[in-house]
Amino acid sequence: MSAKWIGTESPVDDYAAITLDTNALGNATGWFDLVTLTPSEVATGMFAMAGYGSNVPFATLWRMPNPKTITDSSSGLLAYQWGTAPGDSGAPIFSPTGGERYRAVAIHHGALRNREGERVEYGPRVTAAMLDFYGAELNRSVSPAAQLSSSMIFMTPSGTRVGIPSPRFGPTHAGKTTVLQHSGDLINWTTIASATIDAAGEVSYTVTPTETRTYRLVVQGIGTVRLGRGMVTGGSVATPGATPAAGSAAGGRAFTPTPTYSSTRVALAVFPGGTAAQLEGALTTAGASTAWVQDAQGTWLLYVVGGGFLNDAFARGYPQGFERATPMTLVGR
Repeated sequence: MSAKWIGTESPVDDYAAITLDTNALGNATGWFDLVTLTPSEVATGMFAMAGYGSNVPFATLWRMPNPKTITDSSSGLLAYQWGTAPGDSGAPIFSPTGGERYRAVAIHHGALRNREGERVEYGPRVTAAMLDFYGAELNRSVSPAAQLSSSMIFMTPSGTRVGIPSPRFGPTHAGKTTVLQHSGDLINWTTIASATIDAAGEVSYTVTPTETRTYRLVVQGIGTVRLGRGMVTGGSVATPGATPAAGSAAGGRAFTPTPTYSSTRVALAVFPGGTAAQLEGALTTAGASTAWVQDAQGTWLLYVVGGGFLNDAFARGYPQGFERATPMTLVGR
């Protein structure tokens, strides 16, 4: 992070970098140019932001539909009134160049009230000091990152013992304490077991789930690692050929068990199989706006009810729908 931030904690200096050992991620997602703005560009330019705000569906990236103007500026900050929300912090403020790349000109920080009581959003603008910082980070050599296994969804009947292996932390973390926790809503976590990373840098647990839960490891000095979701059905899982229950979703498809949403509008359930249209019918009946599902490679794909082009990635991942029962994370309307 910026050395100035450590000493001042000023919003002007609130920026940092995560340095990866390859360009693979950026090559897949695309790149921003970092540029400083002249006073004229600030005054006449149109800008936008894309982030993961708390006012949009869970875990989805949303962009402002139309670029807007900057309302005020200083040598280190830009101010605007765009309706940002908690969760948007760290998002780029950018302007299109007319080509394939966008120019990032600031980083969204937060919001405050001015003397008139108006809500004003702001963020540190790209300055020469910020460019120097990122230039130094790009030129700094890094060690190859340890490869962590992808989190995978697994299914297990209630009462069946399952093993949960962790990503390999490496021998440098041998002896560190870990705890296994589970959660039904991704907010409240309960510790159910503890273990120590062995000499090879690995740790594993065996549990007997009795209800649907997400598991994670909390590792001393490292943080949390998401391990996957155990989809517990309490019995046999319905198959695509099963007889639909009365009042089930379009095409005879309904989630099992009936989704129960947490306070954050999240629920875990199993879709018994079927087409994308049948999935949409099941989501509508279940009062859900979106569904997240992992493919065989561990990649999360999003399906949005009535989402149109937003579902393109999902359609590529599941062109024929689902041949078998599949666990999903639902987000309620």
